[in-house]
Amino acid sequence: MLLFIDSCIREKASRTKELCEIFLAAYAGCCPAERIETVGLSAGQFSCMGNSEIMEREALVAGQDLSHPMFDAAKQFAAADTILIGAPYWDFSFPAALKCYIENVCVKGITFRYNDLEGLVGLCRANRLLYISTAGGKIEGANSGFEYIKELGGALLGVSGFEYVAAEELDIVGADVSAIMEGKKAELLKIAERYGGKA
Repeated sequence: MLLFIDSCIREKASRTKELCEIFLAAYAGCCPAERIETVGLSAGQFSCMGNSEIMEREALVAGQDLSHPMFDAAKQFAAADTILIGAPYWDFSFPAALKCYIENVCVKGITFRYNDLEGLVGLCRANRLLYISTAGGKIEGANSGFEYIKELGGALLGVSGFEYVAAEELDIVGADVSAIMEGKKAELLKIAERYGGKA
């Protein structure tokens, strides 16, 4: 199963979403039998964890009762074989809705575990995570949003492979936006073919 985490808050006006849709269409063509599930974050359905939510979650985890609906997102994330995150480059990172989602996904006993013998062990199945982004200007150095996802996914959740594609300088006066986007679309088509074993 491929899980698409859609952090494109602007939805139809999102250039990041446009790139994600190109990848997903190509991936579906290469892997017609594979299920694609989407988690859309534009409606704000995942809230930041307040004290009452944290206390409730900790009590359920301590009691090993993971049947509550609050754990559904974590279970879905843990079960995915491939993860696609579409997240525009906002404020040197990504939209806050994605961080709220991540807080809901990081659940002890579902996406990770730790003990004195093993230390921290990620429990997620995914062996590849593709992060797609766009930026109006130039991303100087690393995209801290992707770097955070890479560190979290590898160290805590057990995701083993990461790729990053970003279309930059889309709002620069004189930029050939069409050429920039077409170049990234071509790159994503190749990645989709590789993921589907047709490269």
